[in-house]
Amino acid sequence: MFHNATATNPNSSFSNEEGNALRKSQWWNTSDYLFNSSNHCLWSGIKCNEAGSITAIYAPPNPVSRRNEFGDINLTAFPNLELLDLSGMGLKGSIPAEIATLPRLKFLILFNNLLSGEILSTFSNFTQLQELDLSRNHISVVIPSQIGNLTNLLRLDLSYNNLCGHLFLGIESLKNLVWFDLSWNMLAGPVPPKLGSLKNLTDIYLGNNIITGQIPSSLGHLKHLEALDLGDIIQATEDFDIKYCIGTGGYGSVYRAKLPMGRIVALKKLHRMEYQNPRFARSFQNEIKMLTKIRHRNIVKLHGFCLHNRCMFLIYEHIERGSLFCALNNDVEAQQLNWGKRVNIIKRISHALACMHHDFLPAIIDSTCLGTNSK
Repeated sequence: MFHNATATNPNSSFSNEEGNALRKSQWWNTSDYLFNSSNHCLWSGIKCNEAGSITAIYAPPNPVSRRNEFGDINLTAFPNLELLDLSGMGLKGSIPAEIATLPRLKFLILFNNLLSGEILSTFSNFTQLQELDLSRNHISVVIPSQIGNLTNLLRLDLSYNNLCGHLFLGIESLKNLVWFDLSWNMLAGPVPPKLGSLKNLTDIYLGNNIITGQIPSSLGHLKHLEALDLGDIIQATEDFDIKYCIGTGGYGSVYRAKLPMGRIVALKKLHRMEYQNPRFARSFQNEIKMLTKIRHRNIVKLHGFCLHNRCMFLIYEHIERGSLFCALNNDVEAQQLNWGKRVNIIKRISHALACMHHDFLPAIIDSTCLGTNSK
């Protein structure tokens, strides 16, 4: 968390109004003597300018209030706010319309909450907005066409919501967009060729939406284009022919598939007899449930899945070197995997476990799962 070493200017016209707005949110423990309205620039997660006006608000490390309604904080009290990051606070309800009264806002980060409702058309008032992250919420309805008015937007993340409607409504107008993620929604439609006219765009994530038609050749320059088509997968594996099988796991077989644009993915297919086994079926569904929540550099990425009584599989990023188990059981590879590399692997695994324990509400892995004392 950020701390501002400069105390609030007592002559600032912003001082009392902004400080009182923070106190009334009940997100900070204001029983400490430092937590009075005139010292709000010293609070954890608060950053002020030289005039003592708040320019950045980060989520407090341990919010006191458990109501966590977005409306608990009076947004109209922060005319100079440039960054609002309330990620992981378990915020409920809809995004208040008052958020449009923040004319200087450049970064709006609200991922991993419980927000619902719709994306406000008033977002078009954010003429300076550079990053909008509403991922991992329960936001529904459609993407408003006014989102195309965010002409300075560089990054847009609306993944893991309940958005529906046309896939690219308004987004092709974001001329400065570099990166966007619409994966894991219920959006539908073709990928428009004019999306290729966005010269700054390098990364698109569209997995687990209803993509129709072919990917336009104008998008061939992109580093990442996650748009998976079931027909392409069936064709790439010749309907899961055994010659594409690269291994087996605790359940199911793993296949290697090269998609039309050259991208390689790994497919874990659960066979029908296995799915009829309640233990395998439960493990399969839990794997989907957990991996759809996670994006971490040390956890294999789940791109999509298919649940059908005739065909059930998971779509993963493909790891070229294979599994650690296979490496350790090969004398040559095991020798190359020296102790320094093994310690590094253990560190990365611990980081992934820490992510699953600390970064999600509720925790994916709690202390009892890790065999530690919960006290």
